[in-house]
Amino acid sequence: QTPQPGSPLQNRKLNSNATGVFEDDDLVAITLPSTLQFIGNRTFRNCVNLTSITIPSSVHTIGDRVFANCTSLENISISYGVTSLGDAVFFGCTRLSEIELPNSVLNVGVSMFKDCIRLKTVTLPNSIRTIDNNAFENCSSLEHITLPSSIVEIGAAAFKNTALTAIVLPDSIITLGEEAFAQCELLTSVALSNNLTVLCESTFSNCTKLTSIIIPDSIATIEDLAFSKSVALSSVYIPSRVSSISDTAFEECPIVTIYFEGSQVLWAEMFKDSVLPNKVVLIYDSTIPAIDKTIVNPVSADMEMESESEIDTVIIAVIAAFLINAAIAYIWIRYRKPPIKKLPKQ
Repeated sequence: QTPQPGSPLQNRKLNSNATGVFEDDDLVAITLPSTLQFIGNRTFRNCVNLTSITIPSSVHTIGDRVFANCTSLENISISYGVTSLGDAVFFGCTRLSEIELPNSVLNVGVSMFKDCIRLKTVTLPNSIRTIDNNAFENCSSLEHITLPSSIVEIGAAAFKNTALTAIVLPDSIITLGEEAFAQCELLTSVALSNNLTVLCESTFSNCTKLTSIIIPDSIATIEDLAFSKSVALSSVYIPSRVSSISDTAFEECPIVTIYFEGSQVLWAEMFKDSVLPNKVVLIYDSTIPAIDKTIVNPVSADMEMESESEIDTVIIAVIAAFLINAAIAYIWIRYRKPPIKKLPKQ
């Protein structure tokens, strides 16, 4: 028989690190004891009626799949003190739309939020060091996330098939796993960490709205399918430090221009066997205007153009208003009728 919430039997089982204490139960709400330190694996897994829960500050460890497939869970509060969250803790919580992790959590575990299709807002603390494999995979409502500068590693497929439109990877990140941002079909802007050395297989494959990419100077290797099937990718900036580019790195990408921060001779030596898209134009160091990296960043360029265009529009409007007012004043002075003087009465 399933122990009732708050009963001595339930408290005893929770405090003994038992697994699956309420798995598949029909409970709607529960108050966890303030003495609880560890929530065992699968404790609330498949509790499809559970809508909210508060984790007390006494808890330091939450096991694997604790809330997996809690499809009605909308609100969860995690108190400061939790340092370890297991794998797939919130896997398949399809009603969860926002969550804030406390500044005591050290990592986002494997598949922690996978298939949380309504998740839109995630607040990550500066204590986070790693985002593990598949952590946010298939979070199809996640449009924005700010990555703290404490993160050093992002695992494979961590943000695969999300709704991210832009991503900035802080320079603290030294490892970016395979397919980390694959199938992010709304992604238009990417700023890579300046401490990455490898772009792994399929990292940005199928990012169908990505039009340009600037590879940082730290990158030495671009692996298989890194940008494959990114069907809008037309320009790439490649630093001279890159020594290896896979033949399939830009497969099915309509690249028009490659800006290479090196000489034509160096390119020929390093990539003589590389297969580039048809009709690609290579622009070398000596012909890149001031080696201006913003030249391949249409987002920045568009913003500058829009800003300049707005200023020009304001200036033209002011001048036009001045000329119109001047013309009206001239016409009024030139053609106005003089006032009729009244003769004094006799």
